Amino acid sequence: MIKSIFSLFTLLGITFCIAQEDYLIVNNDSISTTAFQSIYHKNIEAEGLPLAIANYIDFKVISQAARAEQIDTSSYFQRNLEQFKAIESKQYLESKELKEEIAQEIYEKLKIEKKAEIFSKFYQNPFDPEEVSNAKREIGKLRNQICVNVDTLALAKFREENKSRPFWVRPISIPHEIEDEIYDTKIGACSNIQTDEFATYFVKVYEEKEAEGLPPYNQLQEEIKGSLNQSPYYNLLQEDLIKKLNKKINIEEDKSALNVVINKAKKDLFKTEGFDFSGNQIIWETEHSQFTQQDFATALNHIKKRGKYGKNTNFKSFINYVLPYLKDEFLIDTYKNNLAEYEPAYKTSIELMRESLLVNYYIEQYIYAKGEKDSTAQRQYLQANQSKYTWPVRYDIDIYRFYDPSIEKQLEKLIRQGKPENLILNSFNQNSEKPVVVMSHGIFHKNSNDLPASFNPKKKIQKGKYQTQNAFYIVNDVLPPRVMTVEEAGHSFKEAFNSYFYQKELNVLKDQAEVITPKAFK
Repeated sequence: MIKSIFSLFTLLGITFCIAQEDYLIVNNDSISTTAFQSIYHKNIEAEGLPLAIANYIDFKVISQAARAEQIDTSSYFQRNLEQFKAIESKQYLESKELKEEIAQEIYEKLKIEKKAEIFSKFYQNPFDPEEVSNAKREIGKLRNQICVNVDTLALAKFREENKSRPFWVRPISIPHEIEDEIYDTKIGACSNIQTDEFATYFVKVYEEKEAEGLPPYNQLQEEIKGSLNQSPYYNLLQEDLIKKLNKKINIEEDKSALNVVINKAKKDLFKTEGFDFSGNQIIWETEHSQFTQQDFATALNHIKKRGKYGKNTNFKSFINYVLPYLKDEFLIDTYKNNLAEYEPAYKTSIELMRESLLVNYYIEQYIYAKGEKDSTAQRQYLQANQSKYTWPVRYDIDIYRFYDPSIEKQLEKLIRQGKPENLILNSFNQNSEKPVVVMSHGIFHKNSNDLPASFNPKKKIQKGKYQTQNAFYIVNDVLPPRVMTVEEAGHSFKEAFNSYFYQKELNVLKDQAEVITPKAFK
């Protein structure tokens, strides 16, 4: 079937045209040399170009065979998709350069340990002008008391009321803006008063010292970078992503539709339990997504419910903060949910993952499963490789283990008399709560770990150690070398045979395939 499809393309003259454009062709699949080197550059770097091409051809002929069988692996694809997306999408959602820059900055901070204290007043409602003004005034007064007049009573009162104490700063554990203030402030000094959307604050630095035993950067860089997404530095990564997306994605905005919701919210949002809005016009729109009036109203209600915003909330300040935040979230969600549309390389990765699942399923269910049923092929492979699967000389041995040294002579006497197993065991164990003598039987080769180092196969009965226990070994028979059965050959044989059978089946597919390699790859 594959050959006939390819022949049809040949008759239509398509093959000639494609080949002229430097394409690698495997039956009815083709890829340009440029695309191949771009998509499989990691394979080329790791394996070299010839092997990367050979592996690609193998991959394609199996994929085509699987498609010919009309195998449906969509359920496997869906189960693996989210995990794959989470891993593969990282390179598009994070800047490697910025992560490296931040990691180096953090490492420099780790070289110096600083003992500091944060003096802050958090807002319940950051959009209440009176509350923010009171916080600034309170922190301004506190800074004068602590940093200018050195009022120990004021310091003690603040610490008691806020459960505050000086602490040794660990980079990444506190907001990076506060962290920067601490590292920019000299010993014994206080920083200037700072205000953000959460609080008004200043810091005081008490001590600093060089860090001891700090590993070199190359040993810590991955750990530092790995922690950034769960740290306050995450905001910097998000800001960088938003800048990138604003250049990549165009958002159309309907200001009139936006203002209708804003005017309604200004009137009702902080005066009622729930902010009702009936309209649903589009406010923001991209090629792949929309943000409607209902989305906006729902978001405003959610933010209000989550915060403590009362009647004194400055609505203009609130909207000026919330609106850019919601727009940025819409932008990021649009990009994440449509990453394959914005990033062709990501789309290619998803398709390769889908195809890889199909190929792996075919190998497992159509090649390996076929080989497991082919007992003739297994026996032939075993015979052809019997040197790897031949038992050495082995010994049929009974082992009598005992714990009490005082019974050794009596036990040995019974063994040398050739007494049967049940008589020997009953002689010692019948009146004992715990077994005094334990017997086991096995087939062992001379270098087995279960035999003592002093084992002499020519001696019928000998004493030795079975692990840590005293034991008598009785050699019943000597088994000459022989080829193992398939069952005896076990897991190592199965793996080797699967590899052999896979290659055999692959060669059949490749022999049936039409492959054209461009001159650039020869």
